[in-house]
Amino acid sequence: MEDEIDLRDAFEFVRRVLRKGLHVIWKSRLLIISIFMIAVLAAGLISFTMTPVYKASCIIALGNYGDPINTNPVMVKELMLSDEYLLEVIDRLNLDVPPENFGGFKGSIGITRNITGNIFEISIETLDRQNATAIITQIVSIFVNRSEESYSKYNKSLSDKLAITQGNLDVLDKDINQTREVLRNIDKLPGITQEQLELSHSRTLENLQSAESRRAGLMDQYIELKRQLDFMENIRVLIISEEPTQPISSHKIRIVAIAGILGLMIGIFAAFLREGIRRPVE
Repeated sequence: MEDEIDLRDAFEFVRRVLRKGLHVIWKSRLLIISIFMIAVLAAGLISFTMTPVYKASCIIALGNYGDPINTNPVMVKELMLSDEYLLEVIDRLNLDVPPENFGGFKGSIGITRNITGNIFEISIETLDRQNATAIITQIVSIFVNRSEESYSKYNKSLSDKLAITQGNLDVLDKDINQTREVLRNIDKLPGITQEQLELSHSRTLENLQSAESRRAGLMDQYIELKRQLDFMENIRVLIISEEPTQPISSHKIRIVAIAGILGLMIGIFAAFLREGIRRPVE
């Protein structure tokens, strides 16, 4: 029992510490407020004198077909942010991007996707207001051209398979109809014995059942190919922003907010540090 800690003593200790801390903060409130205001004013002055940054963006929906690259969200993001891809964008627009600035150019481009994974937002934050939309448009345009080429190839492949399957079904339907006709008239064949008639009837029926089984398999294949064709969807450009006229302000607000929080923390730390220095002297 003597080793147990009294909760009341613990609460009383915490209360004294908090009371002392609040007392130190209140006593040094002018110091804390001064540091906070200096940090906010300095951050505001720096942020509002910075070169304005403009943002352009485009929202696209990826296609839905058999391509393992152009419909894969992870692969699409890697493709658009690859050096080769961005160098092609720079070349097409004749942009003046020296090799030492390429990393900054690449870092200014952001690609995010929604929860479902098939809708992307491609954006750029740049000082070059006039070329912001052109860069985004070119990034999307290159990918759209590649996607459309791939989509056409897969569409043609499925359409050809569907046509072949349809042709096989037509031939098989003709054979089935002929076999059924033979089966209906098999009793009318002249000059055959009853045993031959039964044997011929049995073989014709087996051929009919085999043909109908093959037809069921072809029909399943035809339905699946038709379903894939009906649900195939190419890339869609949902929204593309016009040339930005106003710089983005989120960075300025963020800089001031972070500076205010840091200033407040530094002010509180300075207050306790001053109190700690004064106490030994006293």
